[in-house]
Amino acid sequence: MRVFLILILALTVSFAQKKIEKKQDNQKARIVKGIKNGELTRKEAKQLKKGQKRIEKAKEKAKEDGEITKEERKKINAMQKKQSKQIFKQKHDNQKRPKAKRKKDN
Repeated sequence: MRVFLILILALTVSFAQKKIEKKQDNQKARIVKGIKNGELTRKEAKQLKKGQKRIEKAKEKAKEDGEITKEERKKINAMQKKQSKQIFKQKHDNQKRPKAKRKKDN
């Protein structure tokens, strides 16, 4: 019985870490897409990438002792939720990255 409970706990922790990782990957992809299609200016993209790095640092710090506690997971989830709102806000404001000017051939 004890081994079974330990196994379930380990699987739950592993699943939670993968969920955090998946959300990070999704947010990074949203930022890249916003850069490519011009929805994000360079400044906005830089700020959003900085936010992603803060979340990564918090995640790494939480993992230092071998596992992410419930409180640490809540903090990281809150950071990710805030970042997700920022990504949406920046992608849907009226600021657009200017198109590059192409040189005309003579």
